[in-house]
This record gives sequence, structure tokens and C-alpha cells, in this order.
Amino acid sequence: MKTTILTTILTFALLAIANLAFAQQEVVQDFESSPTIAGFEGLESAAIVPDPETSGNGQVFELVTSVDGNPWQGAEVVLADDSALELTSDLTVSVDVWSDVAFSPMAKVETTGSADAAPAAANTQNHSGSGWENLTFTFNTGDDGTATASGIYNKVVFFPNRSADGTAWNDPIIVGTFYFDNITGVKGTVGGTSAGNAPAIAAPAPPSRDAANVISVFSDAYTNIDVTTFQTSWSQGSLVGDLEVETGDFAKQYNFGNFIGIQLGSGFDLTDFTHMHFDYWVADESVGDGAVLNPKLSNHANLPTEGETNAIGSVNTVSTVGEWVSFDVALDDFTSESANGLLDRENIYQIILTTSGTIADVYIDNLYFYNQTATSIDGVDESPNSFTLNQNYPNPFNPTTSITYNLPASGEVTLEVFNVTGQQVATLVNGVKTAGSHTATFDASNLSSGVYMYRLSSGNSVQIRKMLLIK
Repeated sequence: MKTTILTTILTFALLAIANLAFAQQEVVQDFESSPTIAGFEGLESAAIVPDPETSGNGQVFELVTSVDGNPWQGAEVVLADDSALELTSDLTVSVDVWSDVAFSPMAKVETTGSADAAPAAANTQNHSGSGWENLTFTFNTGDDGTATASGIYNKVVFFPNRSADGTAWNDPIIVGTFYFDNITGVKGTVGGTSAGNAPAIAAPAPPSRDAANVISVFSDAYTNIDVTTFQTSWSQGSLVGDLEVETGDFAKQYNFGNFIGIQLGSGFDLTDFTHMHFDYWVADESVGDGAVLNPKLSNHANLPTEGETNAIGSVNTVSTVGEWVSFDVALDDFTSESANGLLDRENIYQIILTTSGTIADVYIDNLYFYNQTATSIDGVDESPNSFTLNQNYPNPFNPTTSITYNLPASGEVTLEVFNVTGQQVATLVNGVKTAGSHTATFDASNLSSGVYMYRLSSGNSVQIRKMLLIK
């Protein structure tokens, strides 16, 4: 009897030790919810769809490859904070994978949006092409120049075109439709991905524009072009997701490390467009001196055969937090960021937003390009210049801003302010002004946040500019 009792105690002790060494695995993502997903590098599509065999898997993650994409095309899944993978003592992750052709998927785990990022790790396994198979990835092989997994991971990336030995990419590309489900491993929690000062009001609504004069990447106000991913695999930062700031109005929530790459579905010509615009909200309560959020436009003149031809960029210093700020800059003011010095923009294929590393949580809305055509208010169009009208400063502003202009000769001058519906809200100047420089102050204390136009008339010349009031 004593022997039986001792044996039982010893058995439970060994089980306890085993459980301490190897935590229990469980499904951390079954795709019945809607995790953040994105295809990249020319993948045909990435989507959450029903099980192709209706074999009980429910919703699954579908990847469709393309011969026109890069060999390293793939798609990523950003897990929720409470569904991360802990790869410390147990470095294995099993995944249900479906295919009707033999292929060798590579899985890669990464940590995004955390102050304690774990090293990226990758492993390749072989699939026979016989439908659903359960593959176990062990993240200690360092495939594709990675390290051995050690830490908490909240992103899993699948590459369907890896060679069977895990050392290269297949050429030609394996064309097929592949499904992934039930990512299973030791469950952990990753921190640092939530912003502490999120916007509670929507970004200022963009003005109405003719569709031919707008190329919208992300905005609820315009029709958006096709975007492959809002966070490329080479980004140093993560897309947390889409935040519904107000009903029906969404903003992209990012956790920056150094930069975020946005991959467009195809290149577009910005040669005849005049401005780039995006609204951003920095959620960090403090930012370091010299913090920036700089846009860069990557031009690929010879798609699909060649990569970046040249790039242009602009500097945007961040000094305001907890408020929407509008970046609205003429494309002609962008400078070359390439050794060849080119300023071409005939086939913009990627947009990169770069920080100085001193800001992290950022919300982006109304990312678009537009052609600033002659604006009409009360039937008056912009005419050839007979004076110089400067942009107002500051812009955006709250509650006052200054507007400066320079007259070549004395004459009648009218300076008026209108809202986006064409309603006049202020008259700042109405009378004779002498030749030279003048400044008028616009006080918008009694007006609501939004876009306003100011129009300066002198003789036969009229000029119109835009300004943004944020309260």
C-alpha cells in the first residue's frame, strides 16, 4: 500500500516538473475572429475565407500566389495581445495547412510594437499536396538569416514559395491557393502595443474634389486605390489595426519602431499632381526633441522588371501630441533621397513613413494626393499672379493664424475667408493697401474645427489657399 502511495506521489511530482518545463500548447489563432492580415511583395491575395473542403475547420487563412510577384511574396497575421506565442522552452508551433500541390511553406515569427522585441525566427516544412496536413515548425533553424526564437511573438508570417531545404526561393514561383488554420503553441502575452492617448474625434474631413484630381490611399472621404499591404514585411514597426474613431470613420493605428512601408497594388503617376496630404495623431504623451514623421515616395519607373528608380521625401517635424495634425505639402517641395538626385514621380509604388525613433503610437487618416486646380468661390477663379500670397502660418492653427501677402503696387485689396461649402465667414481686408508686404490676422475663436479657404483679390488677380483649424 505504501509503495502504491509513493508511486502515485512520484508520478504527480514528475508531471508537475514536466508541466513546469513545457507549458501546455493551445490554439492561439483559429481565424474565427478577424485578426489583422496583409499580403505583400506581389501576392495575388490574402483573405479569411470558409474551409475549402468544409471539413470542420470553419474560417481559414487563404493565400493565393502570383507569377508576377516577388519570389518571397507572402502574408502576415498580427495576433491579438492576449493571443501571442511564447517561444522560450518550447520552440514548436503547429499549423493546419491545406494544399493540392506539393510546396514548402516557411513560417516566420516576429514581435512588433513592443519595447522588448524578440529576435525574428523562421523555419520551413514540406507539404505533400494531399489536402489538410498538420505541420510542426520548430524555430531553432534560423532559416532566411534569422535567429533561434526566444521570447514572446505577436506576428506570424507565411511564405509559400520557399525551397524544400529552406535555403532559397523557388524559381519559377509555385502557383497555387494555400490555406492555413489553427496556429497552435504555448500562449503568451506581449505588451506595449496599445496607445495611451488615442483620438476620440475623427480627423478633419477632406474637401470635396473632382475624382480625377485625387489619388486616395486611405480615406473615408474618397474612393481608395488598391493597396497590397499597409505594413510591409520589411517595416520596422507594426500596424495594430483600424480604429473606428467615430461611427463609420476609421484611422490606421501604428506602433512605430523606425519606419512603416505601405505597398500599393500598382504604381501610379504623380507627375501632374501637386500635393500630398495625410492627417496624423501622435498618441505619446511626450516626444523627443527633433522628432519627425517624414514621408518618402518610392518611384519604380520600370515595374515589374526593376525595383526602385529613385525616391523623394519631405521633412515633417512633430511637436504636437494628442491632436490631429495635417501634413499638406506641395510635391514640388519634396527633395531627392537618391544618389542619382532624380525627382521623378511617374510610378510611385511604395510610401514609407519614417520616424526618428522617439515616437511610437501614431494614427494616420486621409492619406491622399491631389491636384490643386483653380478653386472657385462665388464664381471667381484663380487668375494670373499680380501679387505674392504666402501660405498662412501656423497651419494647422488654433485659434489664430497670420496671412501675409506682398503687393507690387498700391490698390484695392480684399481678403476673405470661406468654409468648404463656400459660405463667407470673415473679411480680413477690404480697402486700399500700399505697395509692399502686409500681414492680416485671422481669429477663428468662434468657428468649429475644419478646412477653410482664404481668398485674396487685387485688381484682376485672385489667389486662394487652404488652411486647417483644429480645436
